[in-house]
Amino acid sequence: MRSYVLVALGAVTVSPCLAPALAQTTEMGEAVVGSEVVVVTGIGLNRPGGELIESTTVLDSEAIIEELDGGLGDTLSAQPGVSSTAFGPGASRPIIRGLGAERVQVLTNGIGVIDASAASPDHAPTADPLGAQRIEILRGPATLAYGGGASGGVVNVIDGLIAEQPGETGGQAYAGYTSVDEGTTLSGRGVLASGPMTLVITGASRDADDIEIPGFAESRRQRALEEAEHDEEDHDEEEGEEHDHEEEEEAFGTLPNSFSDTDNYSVGISFSGENGFIGASVRQLDSEYGLVGHGHHHHDEEEHGDEDEDHDEEAHDEEEGEESPFIVLEQTRYDIAGGVNFDDGFFDRLRVAVTGVEYEHVEFEGPGEAGTTFTNDGVEGRAELSHQHANGVRGSWGIQASRRDFVAIGEEAFVTDGDGTGWRVPFRGV
Repeated sequence: MRSYVLVALGAVTVSPCLAPALAQTTEMGEAVVGSEVVVVTGIGLNRPGGELIESTTVLDSEAIIEELDGGLGDTLSAQPGVSSTAFGPGASRPIIRGLGAERVQVLTNGIGVIDASAASPDHAPTADPLGAQRIEILRGPATLAYGGGASGGVVNVIDGLIAEQPGETGGQAYAGYTSVDEGTTLSGRGVLASGPMTLVITGASRDADDIEIPGFAESRRQRALEEAEHDEEDHDEEEGEEHDHEEEEEAFGTLPNSFSDTDNYSVGISFSGENGFIGASVRQLDSEYGLVGHGHHHHDEEEHGDEDEDHDEEAHDEEEGEESPFIVLEQTRYDIAGGVNFDDGFFDRLRVAVTGVEYEHVEFEGPGEAGTTFTNDGVEGRAELSHQHANGVRGSWGIQASRRDFVAIGEEAFVTDGDGTGWRVPFRGV
C-alpha cells in the first residue's frame, strides 16, 4: 500500500498594473486580442484573462460540445500545445507541451481527481468533459499553486454541481451519434432553484463499439513477422486453432478491442446568497473499455449471449482471454464546498473545499480473468483566503492537504508499495 500525505501553503499576489496578454481565450474558446471577457478561477483570485501573463485557455459548455471527442484528452487535443495519450478511445489523458502523467495535474473543481490515470497511459482519467460547465487549461508559473509536480500544466474540469450563486430553474440535454464506431452519446442536466437553494442533477452515457478503419489493424511488416512465426509453429498446432488465430491477428476493417462504455451520474445541492454559499455533491462513474493492441473483447456477445451457450462461451473465453484485455473502472466522489464573503476588513473572501474519493479499477486479461486491481482512496482539502487591495496589490493565501492510499495488486502491479509524506510551500507573486 502506498500512502500520500501532502500539505501545501501558498500565497498569490496580483498587481493591477499588469499588461493584458497578447491573446486571450474567449468563453467560446476562440483567441481574441485584448479581450478581458474570460474569468479564470483556477489561479487564486477570480480574474479576467487580460490580467494574466501566463498562457490560459478556457472552454465553456458550448465550446466543449463543439470539441467533444470521447475522453478528456481527445476533447482537448485541438487546443494549442495540448495532445492526448494514444491507448485507444477509452483511455485519453491530456499531454501539455510534451509533458504528461504526474507532470500534468487533472483536477475537478480545483481538487485532484484521485484516480490511477497518471500511473499508466492505458488508465483513463475520471474527469469527464461530457456535462462539464467549463474546462480551464493552465500553463506556466500559475501551475505552482498546485505544487511543483504540475510543471507541464493543469487541467481543471468544473462541473457546476455546487452553485456559488443562486441559480435559475431549467435544463439542458445533448445527444450524439458517431458512425465510425456506432457510438451513442447522451447527457442531461436539470437545475431546480428555489430561493437560496439550488439543486443540480446530471447524467451522461457513452457507448461505442470497435472503430471502423480502412484496412488492416496491423501494419504489413507486423503481419509478415507474425506469419513467419506461425509457419515455424505449424507442426505444433491444429489446423482449426491456427485458422482462428490468424483471423484474430489479421483483423481488417475494424480496430479490435477499441470499444468503450461509460456512465456518469451526479447530484449536488447548495445554498447561496450575498454573504457566501455552502453545498455538497456526489458523483458516480462506471466505465468499461478495451485496450487496443491486445486483441478483441467480444463486448456485444457478452451482453446478448444466450444462457444455453454459456459453456461454449466459457470455453471460447478461456482460449482468447489473454488476447482480450479490458478495464472495468468505478469511482464514487463526494464534494463539500463553502465560501464566505467579508464586507469589511483586510480579507474579502474565504473558500474551502473538501473531497473524498473511493476509486477502483480492474484490468481483466479476458472475461472473468481479473489480472491487476488498482485502488485509490483519498481525501483532499483546499482553502483559499483572498485579500483586498493593499498598497496597489491584491492577493490570496492558500493551504492544501491530501492523503491517498494507493494499492496495486496482481500480475502487473509494478508500483512499489510504501508510505510517503510530502510537504510543499509554493509562493507566487508579481
